[in-house]
Amino acid sequence: MFSADALLPGGADGDGAQSALDDLVEKSHKHAVGVSKELRSGIRESIEILANEVIAQRIAGNKAVYDGPNRVDAKVLTTQCLGVYLHGCWCCSTPSPVRAGHRAHQR
Repeated sequence: MFSADALLPGGADGDGAQSALDDLVEKSHKHAVGVSKELRSGIRESIEILANEVIAQRIAGNKAVYDGPNRVDAKVLTTQCLGVYLHGCWCCSTPSPVRAGHRAHQR
């Protein structure tokens, strides 16, 4: 795969042909950008779901949402929901003693 023809398909004079390695790097970059956009979109949607739940619970509890001294600040709510989301990600990715099969915590 990494012969001279693969690295310089047009030869040393370079007729403009793209090498297999250049093609692979380009496709890899495009895929990474697409994944990043999907990940950002998923995180944004998750934070919106959390924030909407907070608002719904405040409305159900007759607490101030949009006005008054205890109203919800959108920036603070977003930051708090992001923290909850990241904490949930961290807790789900950290192996607990129970999942790891340890029994020391049960003594």
